[in-house]
Amino acid sequence: MRIIPTMAILAGVAAPAAAQDLADLLPGIYANTEQVYFQGEAGEPQDRWISLRFTADGDGAFTLQPVDAFGEPVEPAETVTVVPRGDLTALSSNDCTRLFRPEGDAFVLDASEGMCDDLPAVMQRIGPAEIAMAWPDGRPLELRRARPVSCWISVRKTESDGESEWTFDSGLMMHDQGGRIRAGGGDSGAPVAIVRMRNVIWPAPSRNRPSLVLYVHTEDDPDRAVSYSWADPGAERIGINLRWMQASCTVQDGNGDE
Repeated sequence: MRIIPTMAILAGVAAPAAAQDLADLLPGIYANTEQVYFQGEAGEPQDRWISLRFTADGDGAFTLQPVDAFGEPVEPAETVTVVPRGDLTALSSNDCTRLFRPEGDAFVLDASEGMCDDLPAVMQRIGPAEIAMAWPDGRPLELRRARPVSCWISVRKTESDGESEWTFDSGLMMHDQGGRIRAGGGDSGAPVAIVRMRNVIWPAPSRNRPSLVLYVHTEDDPDRAVSYSWADPGAERIGINLRWMQASCTVQDGNGDE
């Protein structure tokens, strides 16, 4: 499924929009985790989960890498170029170029050039919090920009002589749009613990408040959480202790520590 050129403008815009600044805003990870989850909750057909990582290579070039929830590559990477063109910005990959214009605090698709007709989705708008796209049948595709999160995880080892020992792994990086990390397993003497995070915003008419949620999964059942904790989405840190494992995660803002 070739989606790369239309995804090539997934910028989390945090400052007033300027076409010349788009290249500075592009690096990061983006995912449609929340849209897929709430499609399932509503009994609708669920889109394929998509997560993309943009890495700046310099001189207006970027590597666009589809990744899984652990940050591992799942498809070949592509090169995307970002070139100012007057008041517009041209984002190109392979034979497709998309031109975007600044509009308020967002970027809006202005025109397309080259061979773009065979792509399965079209970027329509880049806003401060999400990227709005559309499938050919008009259904929306929403990719939210993820915040990086640093965690430590400690897992209890098999008891010996009545004493318990614990593993300890720190500096484990994931993100808040369905990112995952794992600890234990292998020759550690402890079971595998998988930690996942979401920044949940319930759609109307739900009265649930937005929440930063930390889930714990086992290796035997990676889809269903054995437990979870939650905090205000503005919280810097969230933790959990299940007796057999514990974890603490800090949302990174450039100054955060574990």
